[in-house]
Amino acid sequence: MLGKLFLFFVVLPILDLYLLIKVAGYIGVLETIALVVVTGVVGGLLARLQGLNTIRRVQIRLAKRELPSDEVADGALILVGGALLVTPGLITDALGFILLIPVTRPFFRRWLQRYLKDRVHVVRHGGGGFPEGPGGGKPPEDEEEDGGSEDFEEFAFDDGEAVDVDWEDR
Repeated sequence: MLGKLFLFFVVLPILDLYLLIKVAGYIGVLETIALVVVTGVVGGLLARLQGLNTIRRVQIRLAKRELPSDEVADGALILVGGALLVTPGLITDALGFILLIPVTRPFFRRWLQRYLKDRVHVVRHGGGGFPEGPGGGKPPEDEEEDGGSEDFEEFAFDDGEAVDVDWEDR
């Protein structure tokens, strides 16, 4: 994990800087700066558009009482893509645009979901639940007055099933 962070925060910016210097040598310094600014602005607009579209899809899924797992993953990828686009550099801009393009995003979404699936353990607890819908009904008897449970966090679903999620760092 530390090696990946080193690559991302040290090696990638050095490569980006090297590439910017090379491009500036070919097309000029002002043109290179303009290119970085334009990709940042266009990327920011694209990230905003894709983010709003994803929020709309989340709302539609929630209105149908479905879990918006793909949309949440898309939202995370759009956030990362937008952050990469506002970071000066051509490599980070290319990676950011790849994450923002709807055609390429499903590949990265599947990778992200597999990555998290290998690290997150889901334990299902049946019965009980909140029969009146989200936030409704009586809380479980073992719940404290502040609303938290000592043993695990619960997420209620229509079938009265609660999920306990544990993260495992590998």
